[in-house]
Amino acid sequence: MPKFVTIEEYHVTIRVPAGRPDEAADTMQSLLGSRPFMARLRAAVAAVLADHALLAAVRVTVTR
Repeated sequence: MPKFVTIEEYHVTIRVPAGRPDEAADTMQSLLGSRPFMARLRAAVAAVLADHALLAAVRVTVTR
């Protein structure tokens, strides 16, 4: 029997305004995939979960 089972998944969609220069969208996409951004996103999710004692035992994976 597995140690953990998936009970919920959330998907976040990030959209840029139409008509932005390709370079700006490329720069944003690079930022979103960067290690510092992903680390801050994981920390934000962990902070939200920490506010709910019932979720103390869950494991969360943030992927791109």
